[in-house]
Amino acid sequence: MTLIGLSRTLLMGFVVTIVACDMRNELKDMHKSTGNMEKNTEKMVEITDRMEKNTQKMGDDVEAMKKETKDVNESIQGMQDKMNQVNDNINTFNKKVDGMNGTLDSLERRVGTGIEETYDGLRQGDSSNLRRIAFQGLIQAKSHEKKLLEASQYLAGFEFYFWRGFGIDNKKQRLDDLLSGAAEQFYKDIYELYNYKPGVFAMADPELGEAFNKEASFNSIAATLHRDNPKQKENIALLAAKGIQIEEMNFLKIIKKGLLAKADVESKKTSLDQVPGYLKEVINNEPISIKLLQARWNFLAIAALDKNFHFKQNGAFRYMRSAWGLVTKWELDFSKLNSGQIADQNLYLRMAKDSRDFLNSIGVETKPDVLLVAFINRMKPVKIDKLSASNNVVAAENLQIINSFKK
Repeated sequence: MTLIGLSRTLLMGFVVTIVACDMRNELKDMHKSTGNMEKNTEKMVEITDRMEKNTQKMGDDVEAMKKETKDVNESIQGMQDKMNQVNDNINTFNKKVDGMNGTLDSLERRVGTGIEETYDGLRQGDSSNLRRIAFQGLIQAKSHEKKLLEASQYLAGFEFYFWRGFGIDNKKQRLDDLLSGAAEQFYKDIYELYNYKPGVFAMADPELGEAFNKEASFNSIAATLHRDNPKQKENIALLAAKGIQIEEMNFLKIIKKGLLAKADVESKKTSLDQVPGYLKEVINNEPISIKLLQARWNFLAIAALDKNFHFKQNGAFRYMRSAWGLVTKWELDFSKLNSGQIADQNLYLRMAKDSRDFLNSIGVETKPDVLLVAFINRMKPVKIDKLSASNNVVAAENLQIINSFKK
C-alpha cells in the first residue's frame, strides 16, 4: 500500500470517527429531548384533566345559574301578575270612587244650594226686620241723639251691605239688584217723613207735635246718610284679597251718584237706559233727594254749634233759652270743649260743607236756614287762644266753615 493510500485510509477513518461521535451526541440529545417531551406530555395531560374538571364545574354552575334565573323570572312573572291584579282592583276602586264623587258632588250641590237659599231667606228676613224696628224707633224717639242712633241702625239694615261675591252672590248683577231694591224701599220709607216742601227746618223739635217729630226724623236720616254696615267693609276686604274690587256704598253715595247721573242724562252725556236701576230711583225721587242733602248740611251745622250752645238744655225753659240766643250775643267758648269735642265739631262741619258744595256743583241753590244764620251772626268766639297749637288750628277751621254758612 502506498503512502497516499495509507493517508486516505487514515483520513477516512478519522472522518468516520468524528461523524460517529456526532451521531452519538445527537442521539443522546434526542433521547434527552424525548424524556423532556414525555414529562411535558404528562403535564399537559394533567392540565387537560384539570381543565376538563373546571369545564364540568362551570357547566354545572351555568346550569345552576339557568335554574336560578328561571326561578327569578318565574318570581318576577308572579309579581307582575299580582301587580296587574292590584292595578285591576285599583281601577275598579277608582271607578267606584268616581261614581261616588259624582253622587257626592250632586249631593254637595244640593246641600250647598239649600244652605245658600236658607241663608238668603234668613238674610232677607233679618235685614227687613231690623229696618222695620229701627224705623219705628226713629219715629218714636224724642231726643235727637236717639233719633240719630235709630236712623243709623235703619240705614245699616239694607241687604246690599251683606253681598259676599260667592254662593248666591256670585254675580255682580245681584249686587245691582240689591242696591236697586234698597233704593226703592228707602224712598218709600222716607215718604213717611216727607212733607212735600223743599224748605228745611233743621231745629225741628220732636216734642212739639207730629209734624215737627217727622221733620226731626227726616233730619236724622239726612244727617246719617253716610253711615253703613261694618259687614260691608269686611266683605270688601275679603274680596280685595281675591283680586275682586267692589266700591263701598252707602246712601249718601247713592244719592250723589244718582243726581250726577241725572245731570249727565240731561246734558246728553249718557242715556237713561245706561243708568243703573238704583240710580234711576234717585232720579225719579229728585226733590226728596235734594231736600235730604239740604237738611243734612243745615242739621250738621246746628249739631256742630250744639257742642257749645246746647239748644235743648234747662228743661222746660229750653225754648226760651234758644229764643234768647237769637236776640242776644252768645259765646262759643272753646275752653269748654276738649280735644275730642273740637274734633267732632270739625267732622260735622266738614260733612256739612261737603254736602253744600256738592249741591252747588250741580246747580242747586243752598240757602241756609234763617235761624241758623241768626245764631251764627250772634255768635262770639272766645278763648280760642287758650287752646293747644293743634286744637287752635282745628278751631280756626271750624270758625271759617261756620262763617261760610251765613250766606
